[in-house]
Amino acid sequence: MQNSRKIRFIIFSFILAIITLSLIITPIKMVSANFSIVTITHQPTSVEQNSEVTIEITFNDDVNVSNIKIQYCSLQPEFACHIPKIDMIDQGSNVWLGTFIITEESGTIGYELYISLLNGTTIIAPDSIDYLGYDNIIEQSPDVFYFSIVLLEPTNSASLNVNLVEVAFVFSIIVLFRIFDLKRRRKMNV
Repeated sequence: MQNSRKIRFIIFSFILAIITLSLIITPIKMVSANFSIVTITHQPTSVEQNSEVTIEITFNDDVNVSNIKIQYCSLQPEFACHIPKIDMIDQGSNVWLGTFIITEESGTIGYELYISLLNGTTIIAPDSIDYLGYDNIIEQSPDVFYFSIVLLEPTNSASLNVNLVEVAFVFSIIVLFRIFDLKRRRKMNV
């Protein structure tokens, strides 16, 4: 009876050690994958409604990356995310690109990246307020971070958008009226 208790204790300790070790190892893999990211940028830096924004992520080594998706959201004045997430395309040389069109008129938009690794792990970037030293990160809710972009305010003045064909048409009408008016006056003077 005493030996069976010892055996059960040893088995229990062994299982507990394996569980503890697996919990410790998993976060280390996720953190080490974050360090392989060199830069995350967006172009252009000043955007407005209907602008196309290109996101670029560069890795030291992207051999373990299976895919990356962009989650684009309106952060202010209202929080709302666009669906579906946008696929980024592997450009080779450890660079991935993705684009989306701004649909909001004003406020602040943001994006986060879902980086899927071959081992099934997904990393979300940014994952902290000081991610890679960038100063454009907003913590939208506790532990939920976005790279932010402030939209340019739309101008209130309406631009005159006149096409050359329209100008030629109006000019032709004016010339025809002048010609008919001259003919009418000649007939009246005769």
